[in-house]
Amino acid sequence: MPNISGDVSKSSDEQAVHNMYKLIFDTVKELSPNLQVIITDHANLKTSDFQESIVEEWRRGKKLIPVEWYE
Repeated sequence: MPNISGDVSKSSDEQAVHNMYKLIFDTVKELSPNLQVIITDHANLKTSDFQESIVEEWRRGKKLIPVEWYE
């Protein structure tokens, strides 16, 4: 199914990302509390599961490793 710009591959890529995260969230819920998953990714899905699982966002100048650690 094409997205607004008509780009079919982007739409299928977005669906693949949603499917991947759904599998991760379902597995974590099933195995909770004995499983922790740490993901570093540039995705920012608008689903409630995704948004509620964000602990830190390294954007707009905030970095995983602060600059002062290596300067």
